[in-house]
Amino acid sequence: MDRRHLIALVGGATLAWPLELPAQQPGRTYRLGALFNNARETPNYVGLMDELRRHGFVEGQNLTDDPRGYELRNDQFPQVAMDMVGSGLVSSMAHPGGNTTGISLLATELDGKRQELLIRLIPDVRHIAALADANTAAPKQLQALQDAARARGVELSIQQIARQEEIIGAIDAAKTAGAAALNVLASALLFAQRQLIIVRTTAVGLPAMYQWPESAEEGGLAGYGPRLLQLNRDVVSRQLIKLLQGVKPTDIPIEQPTKFELVINLNTAKVLGLTIPEQMLDRADKVIE
Repeated sequence: MDRRHLIALVGGATLAWPLELPAQQPGRTYRLGALFNNARETPNYVGLMDELRRHGFVEGQNLTDDPRGYELRNDQFPQVAMDMVGSGLVSSMAHPGGNTTGISLLATELDGKRQELLIRLIPDVRHIAALADANTAAPKQLQALQDAARARGVELSIQQIARQEEIIGAIDAAKTAGAAALNVLASALLFAQRQLIIVRTTAVGLPAMYQWPESAEEGGLAGYGPRLLQLNRDVVSRQLIKLLQGVKPTDIPIEQPTKFELVINLNTAKVLGLTIPEQMLDRADKVIE
């Protein structure tokens, strides 16, 4: 009987659950199950599949990717995952045992770093807000962010949301409370709704910092962290290839990103009427003009 195990491979912005299967065999079709907020056609997905193809796992030939796991709302994840269990893709949702590997995104630590960068981006700022996902943000983490802001002489107000429908109201509340900037904390829900957040923060004149550099390239003011494309192409693909080749998840170390980028969008800054300090432009890895 084939061994099938649930693998949590990527957290934070996206969650993928591929399979561990026996070593590659001629004539065998390998199946991949995933849970993503995004569509399959994103650069991150394309980069991942390109790497799999380079190592002999070709979709449509010996690799099948379950189409049900893309463009999902967060509340759809459990049901789709259970459908995959029923289809035999994985043996158990509740008891994956030690069959887990993947990437630690350092989400908590980087939320603090983004807050520090955001404070530096806004000259003489005295009040900022954090947009937090109540489903994932721990009270201890939020308190640490408030303590760090207070140490810099900055008030931090927390706007927590649990559903997509609450995001606009939370952004408006932050603006009404007098916040001069918004730190969008690491969250799959908030990442999935980044375009909604970008549009609304720009409309109300609220500069915002995002979890991923790509968000600044999509119209956000700034983003700091590892690049999703790089993680999928260079790290996720390598781990997934090992799993498909039959390596046990327990023999694949959990990895952490080692390269982080700060991207600042001066076009957005101009729309917001914001002048970015020169030292921050010098600090940025990429400035969009």
